[in-house]
Amino acid sequence: MSSLKNKVVIVTGASFGIGAATAVYFAERHSKLVLVARTEENLHQVAKDCQEKGLEKDYMKFQINNAGIGKYTPILDTKLEDFDAIMKTNIRAPFHLSQLCLPHLVKSKGASSGIGAATASYLAERGAKLSIAARNLEKLNETKENCKRKGAKSDDILTVKCDVTVEGDVEKLVKATVDKFGRIDVLVNNAGKNKYEEFLKTDLKDLDALFKTNVRAPFHVTQLCMPYLLKTKGKEQLDRSFPIAICYCMSKAAYDHMTRTLSVGSPGMTRTEFQLNSGMSEAEYKEYLSRQKQLQPLCGAVEPIEVAKAIAFFASDDSGSITGETLFIDGGRHAMAPI
Repeated sequence: MSSLKNKVVIVTGASFGIGAATAVYFAERHSKLVLVARTEENLHQVAKDCQEKGLEKDYMKFQINNAGIGKYTPILDTKLEDFDAIMKTNIRAPFHLSQLCLPHLVKSKGASSGIGAATASYLAERGAKLSIAARNLEKLNETKENCKRKGAKSDDILTVKCDVTVEGDVEKLVKATVDKFGRIDVLVNNAGKNKYEEFLKTDLKDLDALFKTNVRAPFHVTQLCMPYLLKTKGKEQLDRSFPIAICYCMSKAAYDHMTRTLSVGSPGMTRTEFQLNSGMSEAEYKEYLSRQKQLQPLCGAVEPIEVAKAIAFFASDDSGSITGETLFIDGGRHAMAPI
């Protein structure tokens, strides 16, 4: 590929495996390489191999974020410290590197509101016993009252003030639920946060906070609830094993999606307070809603109840033959700009 000649390529994780092979491949095509790794001895050998293929040095156009770590443990045995270490290496590090490199690349070329509240109300209407959790106790109580108006008994609704990023809060939530109802049949991980910031201006502290709420927290909640969820499925499920590289797979999936999002755009939009809570002004939000009519041609902005219906379907016996699926509820957005 003559188009790779004289292009500067940063290759992280370059001391062995995919990184080393990638470095040699680009060297053979006369690229200029910056090799990065923690193992200096192996890195020197890779550099030598590249030099035999014609390695040069200087200017930047491509980058390859290949550094990664994994640990093979089932989800129930995975420590949160291991989760944090894998996410830091496989997501935070390439995010930061991409931030720093992108200007040069360009130069060279929760249950208390929104979906959670709608889901609670929808399930309550169908006779479910609910344990609903959020940080905002006032709105949580409003959700409870709405559930009662849909026919739920007060004693069938447990409200728990909970910050899902606080491990102790999550442990208390699960214990309180089991103490009251004796079981857990369905888990809806809906808590989430966002901050609208252009990629190059995103602070790594904001990245960490988002992943703590949107990834680490549901991982922990699921980990604590899983034994109870399995009990409701019978002995066969209780004895099942789990993937032993889940954190690694999650981290790589997140990085894959970061790459696609930087290239294409954003996922579907549901009409909630999420955007306003994430920093949009009222005027920006109004304009944003208007744009959804073109981006999501079936219905414009999706109403929370549409997501709640899908959640209820997956929670019911009607979905008994379905697992591991991603359902797009985005008014046709992914069909127009698949990501």
